Amino acid sequence: GMGILKDIFWACVLLFVAQLAATPFGSAGTLWEAVRLIASGLSLIPLYGYAYQLAIGNKAIAFLIFAYNAIFLTAAMLFAVHVLITEGTLFILFLVFLLLAVSFAFLYPQYKYAFDSDDLWGASA
Repeated sequence: GMGILKDIFWACVLLFVAQLAATPFGSAGTLWEAVRLIASGLSLIPLYGYAYQLAIGNKAIAFLIFAYNAIFLTAAMLFAVHVLITEGTLFILFLVFLLLAVSFAFLYPQYKYAFDSDDLWGASA
């Protein structure tokens, strides 16, 4: 059952590499871009750890990465809902649902890794 999680992990790696490649050509190295890329890079750690059942770092780091992404994605969702209310097109509704689905696929392994992998943390502690 871990196959899908490995797929999610590699999809995130590809997205991260694409972001990395696009950065110098887009908004020339702003602080926001740097923060976003660091967050994306760090997020790969729990995704990888959970997909491959490895303890990387410690539970506190896994929790912080999850918390950061949960807050970031919640802010993104609130913004999307705001746009939906003000614009209200079917396309935007579709985008909001897409964002929800992607967010869940992205956050779920991080959550499981931080809160539901005590066997992993116990083995490495």
